[in-house]
Formats: sequence, structure tokens, C-alpha cells
Amino acid sequence: MVDTTERVVLPEQQFALLDLPNFLLLNILQWLDVQSLCYASRTCTLLSKIAAHPSLWPHFIRDGWAVWDVRCTLARILRLPPQVFHVQLDVKRSRRFPVTVPLHNLRPLLNITDTEGLADRLSKAVQVSSSAHHHNSLLAQQ
Repeated sequence: MVDTTERVVLPEQQFALLDLPNFLLLNILQWLDVQSLCYASRTCTLLSKIAAHPSLWPHFIRDGWAVWDVRCTLARILRLPPQVFHVQLDVKRSRRFPVTVPLHNLRPLLNITDTEGLADRLSKAVQVSSSAHHHNSLLAQQ
């Protein structure tokens, strides 16, 4: 019979979560709810990339390159998976930036209450990001 009260002493080795292979990290992240997944994605670049993996978002439908580009830009700025943003195409709004991005669902994910301040900051960051992207594509054409 095995004595379950006896402690087994293992050699002192320390392992970090990020020492695990990516497929195991993906397996661990699949057990998280959306809010916890977003918290994990904000901790580091590796977990941010893994948290955006399509297998973690089975009900997400990819909806065109323009909307996906906005999602990815917001994801990069806020360090959240692109799938959490409810971006919608709205051509009546503006020809230059024809999308709407409701921010109310981000309050619990970011622990914020001031969505207007967040909207202002995001708008400026997206404009800077899109102008840098446009500038880089012009340089690539030369």
C-alpha cells in the first residue's frame, strides 16, 4: 500500500508557463472564459498571439479584410484578441473610415469606465497606425 501522506521531494527546478510548447499553451487557454482569455493575452506578446488562435473562437466568423484589419489594429493597440471587437461596416458613416466599433463590451475586459476617453485614444492610435501602414505601403511600391 502506498503512503499518501509522505511528501515526495523533487530536485529544485523552476519552470515558467512560457517554457511550455505553444500547443500546450493553446490547450491551457482553451479552458479560459473570454474575460480570462483577454487578461492572459495582455500579459505578453506570445500569449497575445496564442489567444487570437481561431480554435479558441469557434463561433467567430471572419468578415472581410477591411473589418479584420481594423480588428487587428485595435488588437495590437489594446493587446486583446482581434475576435473580441464587434466591428461593423457602416458606409453611411464615412468613406475614409467606414466602420463602427462599439466599446461598451470592452469595459469589463479592460477594467475601465470612461469609454469616451478610450474612444478618443483609440481613434488617435488607429489614425497613427493607419497612416504608418499607408506610408509603409507607399515605400514598398517605390
